[in-house]
Amino acid sequence: MEFTIQNFFFWAYTILAFSMAQYAATLALTNRQHLGGRQFLAIAFTALLLLPAFAATALGSLPGWGPLLALSPLLPVLCIMAIWSNIKTLKQSSAGLMLLLVPISIWNLLLTVLYVLRVGVTLGGFDLGHSMSSLLTGFAMVQRNIGGQDAELLPLYLYMPLLVPPFVSASGLRLGINGVSGLLAAGFCTLFLAVLPRSFALNLMLRKESSNQEVALREDLALSMRLSLDGKGLRRRLPKGLDILGNSSELALRIQKAKGLGLSALELPISADTIGSPKDIERLKAVAKEIREAGLSLIVSVREARAWRGVHRLHPKAYQKAMMDAHWILSEHLAPDLLILYVRPFSERSKELLGNPDVARWKSMIEESLTVLRKAHPDLQVGMDLELPSDETQALYQALNSSSSAVDQIRFVIAGDRAHSTAVVRSLLSLGGWLASHPPQKDLSLVLEAPSPLGLGGALAQDASVRRVFSYGTRHALFRSLSLGKMFDSSQGLNGYYDSRARPRMAERSLVKMLEQMRGVNSTPVK
Repeated sequence: MEFTIQNFFFWAYTILAFSMAQYAATLALTNRQHLGGRQFLAIAFTALLLLPAFAATALGSLPGWGPLLALSPLLPVLCIMAIWSNIKTLKQSSAGLMLLLVPISIWNLLLTVLYVLRVGVTLGGFDLGHSMSSLLTGFAMVQRNIGGQDAELLPLYLYMPLLVPPFVSASGLRLGINGVSGLLAAGFCTLFLAVLPRSFALNLMLRKESSNQEVALREDLALSMRLSLDGKGLRRRLPKGLDILGNSSELALRIQKAKGLGLSALELPISADTIGSPKDIERLKAVAKEIREAGLSLIVSVREARAWRGVHRLHPKAYQKAMMDAHWILSEHLAPDLLILYVRPFSERSKELLGNPDVARWKSMIEESLTVLRKAHPDLQVGMDLELPSDETQALYQALNSSSSAVDQIRFVIAGDRAHSTAVVRSLLSLGGWLASHPPQKDLSLVLEAPSPLGLGGALAQDASVRRVFSYGTRHALFRSLSLGKMFDSSQGLNGYYDSRARPRMAERSLVKMLEQMRGVNSTPVK
């Protein structure tokens, strides 16, 4: 995890909340005779379980750790215990201290509600409706400001409740702790209220049903899904006996799901700097072998190097060289059926990393990479990922779509996975205009980036994006293939069709029905 001001404040808050709980437990233990038995037990229980419960809940959302999600109901319980203990302490406080402690109680109450909603989504798989889903979206947006920039996809920056130390007095340490925590709680509540209008409006758009969800018969359409980055997260993390609670980790499970859905390919997104690790290369070769032995094609997309994730400016030549080295070595070792050279030129992250190379510079980089690559692998199929719907991307599409371009496939990324992303509907409308004005001379594919049910819009938002993109792709014969997004949740986002316990989400059930329609098994349109 790279250092940012957002995660600095998150970890500062976490250390404060954990320290408050331990301090409260120490005071309760040394002054047990002055406390009621129930308050003592509440403080001790909260302080003891705070760290393991929150760590287990965060890890439990990731592949290989699924059984730990069984501990997630502890989060609202711990918040309630902290509220109850704080109220007991509040009654013994002066009027001035009450002004500091009231925001803490309100903040803890808000956390209780949010964690109850999370349990409903993660363990129950429910769609909570527009209002409740908007609360979780607002929480993810707060986490984005104080936690991580990718919190809409990976809302794992969970805030601990603030447990006020008992026996509040004029002690400078206790006054300081309660003063800081009271101000923090007030600030968090204010931030949450500030993002709520945007989260409600965003969810209204994300959850809106498409007016046209007709699925066409398409026996020729090739379908793929994406595995976790570099194939990581494909190994067991916990004893096999715990799998009774649900777990997802091993590659065999993903291949089984892919075969069951009738996919023709699996995609491995691989960081450019993976080539520096012989161990990683050998692991990837083993993954590629298993995919091929299952009768599936292999797509490799070369992604931003892990070492660049904390970097905010890189020289384009250094970027190009690192990517070209990765193209060469991964093609040599994995022999993919399709290699995706550069992912999302002109995306926000691309501009942050490289400045803003113009269309001519990007085209030159792509052509130079292809020239070098074709010398060693003349028959290799090569593609590009273009994120809709910017004017720059449109110009690059026109350049790559020409007969002189050596790119074999152009994949249009429909990004509905971020709060600041353009709506899926607008992206598809823009794409229709592009294709009408510049008919394709290359193979075309659609790539879906669906929102996370925990971060944006709830289960219905993810389901709506899948329905829109799938139905659009089947109705337009120009598209030869569809990349349906991430198969399983991973450390890059909780937006898979299956969660960390290998349980299917609403979007997966809709996808199965649409696949039946596409193959002529069921002629009834999805409602």
